[in-house]
Amino acid sequence: MKQLTLSYDVPQSIMKSIGARSLRVYVQGLNLWTWTKSNLMDPEVVNANALNGALASTIINYPNPKQFSAGIQLGF
Repeated sequence: MKQLTLSYDVPQSIMKSIGARSLRVYVQGLNLWTWTKSNLMDPEVVNANALNGALASTIINYPNPKQFSAGIQLGF
């Protein structure tokens, strides 16, 4: 799973009471899960030797790290 974002829009009735037009709270995750039959560390990596039919064992690329973030979008 490359990217997942979950967000919540606060209802307008609550926004009017604090004087804002909109409020969204979100959390996001990147590179959460990789599934593959490949034995390479990062199945997204393509190199010239692999394209020619020979797997380059001298190049090791680590998978992309998992990233998590959270935020607030506030509109006035």
